[in-house]
Amino acid sequence: MSEAREAGSRADARSFAEAPEARLALTPDAKRARVARALERFGGLREGVLAPTTTCVEPAQGYRTRAKWVVDREGRVGLYAPGSHDVVVSEASPLLAPTIEGATRRLRALVARAEREPSPEGALDPRVLRGIDLRETVHPPCALLVTLTYERGHTPSDAALARLEEELRAAFASEQPPLDVSVSSAELDAGPRVLGTYRIDPAKARLDRIGASPPFLAAHGSFVQAHRGVAALIHDRVASAVKRLRPRAPRPRVLELYAGSAALGLRLAAEGADVVALERFAPAIELTTTSARLAGLSARFTAVAADARAALARDERFDAIVVNPPRRGLEPEVREAIARAEPTLVAYVSCDPDTLARDLAVLAREGLGAVRVEPFDMMPGTEEVEALALLEPTALPPPRVLAEGAFATGARWVAIDKPPHEPTTPQSEHRSSLLARVQTLPGFERAAPAHRLDLGTSGVCLFGANAEATALLARALAAGEKRYVALVRGVPRPKGIVRTPLREGARTLAATTRYRRKGVVGGHGLLEVRPASGRLHQVRRHLASIGHPVVGDARYGHPATNRHFEETAALDRPFLHAARIALELEGRSVVIEAPLAPDLALVLARREARSGASS
Repeated sequence: MSEAREAGSRADARSFAEAPEARLALTPDAKRARVARALERFGGLREGVLAPTTTCVEPAQGYRTRAKWVVDREGRVGLYAPGSHDVVVSEASPLLAPTIEGATRRLRALVARAEREPSPEGALDPRVLRGIDLRETVHPPCALLVTLTYERGHTPSDAALARLEEELRAAFASEQPPLDVSVSSAELDAGPRVLGTYRIDPAKARLDRIGASPPFLAAHGSFVQAHRGVAALIHDRVASAVKRLRPRAPRPRVLELYAGSAALGLRLAAEGADVVALERFAPAIELTTTSARLAGLSARFTAVAADARAALARDERFDAIVVNPPRRGLEPEVREAIARAEPTLVAYVSCDPDTLARDLAVLAREGLGAVRVEPFDMMPGTEEVEALALLEPTALPPPRVLAEGAFATGARWVAIDKPPHEPTTPQSEHRSSLLARVQTLPGFERAAPAHRLDLGTSGVCLFGANAEATALLARALAAGEKRYVALVRGVPRPKGIVRTPLREGARTLAATTRYRRKGVVGGHGLLEVRPASGRLHQVRRHLASIGHPVVGDARYGHPATNRHFEETAALDRPFLHAARIALELEGRSVVIEAPLAPDLALVLARREARSGASS
């Protein structure tokens, strides 16, 4: 969660200036409705699963102990205006903790002074200073962690940072309780993080605490929930769920992914679980190891610096898996690995209902179904909502049938709406497949696919109930027509034909693909694509060959564009959907259509919202 313009900060700047009727959208009931809409979009809202929104009455204001600001070259310290990189200096926010509000005022004044009297040795020179990150810690002695982000190659000397640290300590010397100050630096990089890459110095970390968790070391720039009281309630819920495993597992093994400072993992270890905490950022893991030692939990708590995908690939078994991913949700490989681990419990903490709903839908198809989804009013006074989903092993859901029929011989066929991230036929890295779910339909126990869609492609997929039906379908499909919907990088011509031959193994095969532009979405083309042949990855390869690769395509696409859509629109696969199949079955025309997959509809909705915000 390193985005400088996180949605909660944007909401802070506007929520208390809105009209009373607009603030109805900020109520706990409205936040529950937002989670419900996301679950309904992805077909995951079952009766009794969604709980009422849990709130924490105190404090309703002054609760945010973290703030991230951007700085422009004129010395303005604030937030980006929606849809732009113009810095807006907002009025004092009633949501900020008094320490953070006071530190923001002081630093704005110091940056303004540095803008009037620039010094090459100054730590707050707006010519090179690009961001300020403030975090309060509450375990005595309370502390203020200040992280300053600079243009690459312009980080000031340690002596300059030390002078600023002493100046801020003097400014807060009269605070009650006494407030320590620790200043560190970060540097801009080429990635999507507006506030750059943080430098972790263990000597500058300070102890913090959330609810009943043992004290843990908080580093500069490390993630912390917006509301400590609500975060403590979420920790309580997860701890209770893990305790319920004890009749079967007296000493539950728990894997915590995206652990960060591991406050929750340390809490679970303190209550008797054996915890393995994973975090890819190695310096953070060093701090959590120290936190466990200080709390006397080294025998029950292990911190590992590893990518979640790599660690889960070791096929270890855990009774429970706890995840708290960034806003973009779980990576596809992580979802698959979680399912393969076959935990008794998954506790999923999410700050984005849409990506949560997407991930729950995928995990349900892997045999892990949500038994409870509880919204939390993590940020009172804003539109943001946190949610905790508890998942347990469940039966595979049936596939969605688009159409079905029978040939004159009685051989039956069915058209299925294939979701993304599910292989058409079994693959070793996946617990299930679309074929396995089709074979649960009555009369389709020996079904086979008449064609295959790629793992990341959604839409119409045909199956025959036996070998005869499958062969008849395949012949009809070869003479029929398939239409795809694709979002591609850039804006192609209104229509075109690609006839580039494609290699398959040692052979070079003729291939033809026609396309027609249906619209422009945020500077990218939305196409209807009609392949006239069925070569491997034909649509993706042909569109890439004309300089307009499918957005989200990791193999043939544009990495920077893919990363942008992942961060802003939660797209975690190629934007490619088999929307329509038309074919002749025994002299009868049959047209089968599949509505745009929910995750792709979400991409279009988010791009439209971004375009509206910037207009």
